[in-house]
Amino acid sequence: MVFTLHWSSVDAGIHLGSSLRGLAHRVTHNDAVAKQLKISLDAVVLGGDQSSMWRKTRIEQALWRSFQAVPKDRRGRAAPRAVRHLVHTYFAAEHGWLLSGLEPHGMNVNMTDVHQVGILQERAPAIVEALLETSRSKLGLSFSDVVSVVAAVERLILDESIALLRAAYTLNYRESDELLDERSLINVLESYLMVFEQGAKANVVAKANVSTVEQHQKIKKVMAERGAAWADLSEFAQDATQNYAYSHRDALNPFVPPRYSFQASSQIVEDLALSYGQWQDAECRRMKSELMKLDPKNTGRVALSTFYSQPKNAVYQFAESVDYLREVGAIEELSVGDPSVRIANYILSPTNCIATSSFFSVCCLSECGQLTGEVEHMVKAPSAFPEILLGIVGNLSLVNSDREQVVSSELEARLYSIAALHAGKVPLHGRLFAQWMHFAFPLECPYPHMLQDSMSLSPASWKSRESTSTEEQRQKFNEESAVIADEDINTLAVHWTDDEVMPLQEPFEARSFCGAVARGAAQLMMMALVLKTAAGGLAGLRRSGYGYVQPEKELSCWTV
Repeated sequence: MVFTLHWSSVDAGIHLGSSLRGLAHRVTHNDAVAKQLKISLDAVVLGGDQSSMWRKTRIEQALWRSFQAVPKDRRGRAAPRAVRHLVHTYFAAEHGWLLSGLEPHGMNVNMTDVHQVGILQERAPAIVEALLETSRSKLGLSFSDVVSVVAAVERLILDESIALLRAAYTLNYRESDELLDERSLINVLESYLMVFEQGAKANVVAKANVSTVEQHQKIKKVMAERGAAWADLSEFAQDATQNYAYSHRDALNPFVPPRYSFQASSQIVEDLALSYGQWQDAECRRMKSELMKLDPKNTGRVALSTFYSQPKNAVYQFAESVDYLREVGAIEELSVGDPSVRIANYILSPTNCIATSSFFSVCCLSECGQLTGEVEHMVKAPSAFPEILLGIVGNLSLVNSDREQVVSSELEARLYSIAALHAGKVPLHGRLFAQWMHFAFPLECPYPHMLQDSMSLSPASWKSRESTSTEEQRQKFNEESAVIADEDINTLAVHWTDDEVMPLQEPFEARSFCGAVARGAAQLMMMALVLKTAAGGLAGLRRSGYGYVQPEKELSCWTV
């Protein structure tokens, strides 16, 4: 018996030594993986101009509080799904950019990861491989890593804008080594914006020849004669030029008309690209304002019959098909009565995205993103008690100026029911809280549709599909619809569901790092118990003169 215990203790020591060596190996491997990721990211982020570091600082300021609010591991690192959330929400909120490969997933748990961003796969395969390796190693990304990923993607998209700028020079019979006067520069910038708005078509225009240059100039002339949208675009280009001149006034001679190099025009174009989404969002706000006129009670919904029956002289004509509205989650269908269109879901739908290229689209900015961002900034954690959230929601920047109560008693009860499902706290990134925010802010927050296809909200995926209804279909629907007054329907009671989805929660990992540590601790305790028992048995053997073992040989078994 004693002999068996003795060799069990030896086996335990061998197993522990192997575990410790394995742990040391993993630590060394993870350090190498983290170092390689940093090298790959720095090669892109630090490869830009002097403004790159300034942009990185701006990204840090925008991301820090959101990073605090997402789930992290014990080392303070964000797992792939949290990283995806941070990258997607940053570009959507700051620039209105919807990245190819990182499209909205609704509440589908089968989502893409950051390494699948189209421009990274096309332009920075080293970063893709480094991100894949961190995922395989279950390492997670630090805050500085996430900032660098965002900065790298931003840098790559800006590089694409410079390529379009070169095409704009060609389309205006200019060479990139020329110095342009202000009028010539504005002409080039106007062409750049035209090419930019063409999105995927810009790939053809960028390879400009004589015929495309002549055609482009004809189109510019026609647009200028028509005015309207062209006037706004031209003003945007002029404002960017004046802003650049003002910021560089110390380096310009006030007695000589300014001349602009390609480097100067490149800086202006980068500012245009970064601010285009904010500028274009004014059109989204005008569209929302028109829809709100059709929703006098501010329910966040417009009867579909009203949506379809706008007069021909109306500012906007809405013609999306019922199938399209249903697939993107913009239609609310009841068992009786007239279906309605959810304003927030419609505004954020793919048909309102422009400049759709192979790498990204420019879409309407999400006001709900601003609201949830404020909540994240105040909570600074992945979840919060309902009492805290109720206090925060009542003081958000988009709360009605007349201090009208946002949260009804019924909605307040719903928040407590969410907390009851999660041990007393409300997860900020779950579907139920997103649903709660929709009913608290129906004009700003979209209803969290349960998408079956994570790509169905991709603007590119709708380019080859029919999303517009015919006039006959709209007329037929209006004739068949039976409108019911809003007060007859308790939308919260009818459409609230208790389906919870945690999109930032990683799939179950059978052998987590914490589990390995726990197992190691258990092994140490077991080994101590075995050693104690074996030592007692060995002492008995020595007293009786049996089972003597040379200490050198025994000790060698414990060497780590």
